[in-house]
Amino acid sequence: MRRLLAGVIVLLIAGCGSDNPVGPDPDEPYSQTITGTVGAFGTAGHPLTVPRSGNMRLQLTWAAADVDLDLYLAPNSCTALYPMASCGVLAASDAATGTQETITRTVVDNERLRIWVDNLHLTLPQNYTISITID
Repeated sequence: MRRLLAGVIVLLIAGCGSDNPVGPDPDEPYSQTITGTVGAFGTAGHPLTVPRSGNMRLQLTWAAADVDLDLYLAPNSCTALYPMASCGVLAASDAATGTQETITRTVVDNERLRIWVDNLHLTLPQNYTISITID
């Protein structure tokens, strides 16, 4: 009886694995939301490991139209946005007006990036939301 029970347990444990793990549905877009606050005349960075290949859209939104926020995408090795020349910025959205910035870029699975929010206002911090979508 003990051997039979041990054999059943081994079969059950062996059956729990899979050679074809199920990943994200390739027909459904991946989405993620990041919220944060960037200090007056400061920067805020967010590391991102891309969960799947596709076309990525980053959309930064904030409330105060008198605060100018800019959005940058860089390699994850960029641990400080300035000086920008040494950061290796891959894409930027830096309109002088409005409350939204958008970057689109083709990405690959497991690519390691860093999203930067740059506040150009000298005295006001700003709350923001970054929406990430990968089709």
